[in-house]
Amino acid sequence: MCKQLDWRQAKHWSLNMMPDFLLLPSKLNPIAKDYNGSLIVNPGLLTKGKSGGTFLEMKVLPNEAGKIENVSDFVHAVIKRI
Repeated sequence: MCKQLDWRQAKHWSLNMMPDFLLLPSKLNPIAKDYNGSLIVNPGLLTKGKSGGTFLEMKVLPNEAGKIENVSDFVHAVIKRI
């Protein structure tokens, strides 16, 4: 099932600032990537038919004084296969 985006409504779903972490599960290939200081993750699907899929294992390390410059400095994300 494919849904079309209504670009006339883009102002309602646009982001005013870049998040530290963005989780976007989909049927596309799993990926975890640092993009301009944000961690963008597609963990894939947990199950695919009768077989296992993929999931995200994420560790967040303590951060000093709340300073966030690059999310990859304090987050470790690994996509694992079932």
